Amino acid sequence: MSGDHIEHHCEVAIVGAGPVGSLLAVLLQDFGVSTVLVERDLRPYQLPRAIVMDEEIQRVFHQHGMGAWIESSTTPLKGADFVSSTGDRILGIDIPAVGLLGLAPVVCHYQPELDAFVQAEAQRRGSTILRGRTAATLDDSGDDHVLLTLDNGDTVSSRWLVGCDGASSWTRKQLGLALEDLRFDQQWLVVDLELHDVAKPPLPEVLQQVCDPLRPVTYVPGHARYRRWEFQMQPDDVLDVVTTESGIWSLLEAWVTPADARLVRSAVYRFHAVVAPSMQRGNVFLAGDSAHQMPPFLGQGLNSGTRDAVNLAWKLALVHRGRAAERLLDTYTVERVPHVRST
Repeated sequence: MSGDHIEHHCEVAIVGAGPVGSLLAVLLQDFGVSTVLVERDLRPYQLPRAIVMDEEIQRVFHQHGMGAWIESSTTPLKGADFVSSTGDRILGIDIPAVGLLGLAPVVCHYQPELDAFVQAEAQRRGSTILRGRTAATLDDSGDDHVLLTLDNGDTVSSRWLVGCDGASSWTRKQLGLALEDLRFDQQWLVVDLELHDVAKPPLPEVLQQVCDPLRPVTYVPGHARYRRWEFQMQPDDVLDVVTTESGIWSLLEAWVTPADARLVRSAVYRFHAVVAPSMQRGNVFLAGDSAHQMPPFLGQGLNSGTRDAVNLAWKLALVHRGRAAERLLDTYTVERVPHVRST
């Protein structure tokens, strides 16, 4: 402690305690690498965003003692179809109950529950979480020392720092790393509902891409009673009208009515496809949305971010233990960027 300011010390400082940052902390703590998480919010984010989890990501949870949560808090996805505007199947896939890794190939989750669980697991395993704090300055001395100063004057001194601080990443801007635009920009209205009764009305049990030329729609049968619709905005839409509660229910009327469900969230997003050609500068790394953003049609945003965390965690651990040279960390960008770009 220096004066009234607190000095925190760790091997890896993580800016952002969302699911990617918190999972990275869980993995590193399990590998014997100390972490401090800096999180601007006082509690986990309360609205749903990501909604599906791949089999290989579930396996990571099982490997690190979190499989019971997957079993109790997710719902397997049964299939994915392209359908006509009248609901007729054009083509699609039926998803088996068990995949090659012995788990459901894809499961749906409710992200506020996922965020709270993983953040609590990081803390339980020894990570320090500084809630209600934001980063103010970042100094990478280049000699295995990164100094992060927070908005209240406290500092976090670490060997490495990872920015998991989302699409508008403060860390990325401090590093001067640019995002390459892959030229996909569309406005979509995303609506999440919680059904009062999962059987009423009888909604599809599979994900559907509704190929309506007048307004493409994505429908996702989420975990438990949660359901999601994504509506492509059209040039003649008046957003101030479409995004009102009555406008939203008007779009939903072919599926569900206000008597059937509670409106959890609605928001207009501009779907992007961007990637940082480099996810590292010196001792500082990017992971998750800070390094790449993609349209949600394959459900790969959070899955890609968790792959970042897995790829980086074991490499940092080996270098920390002296089992690998520092240059191993140079493979992080080399391995992750092509995968994200192709997705």
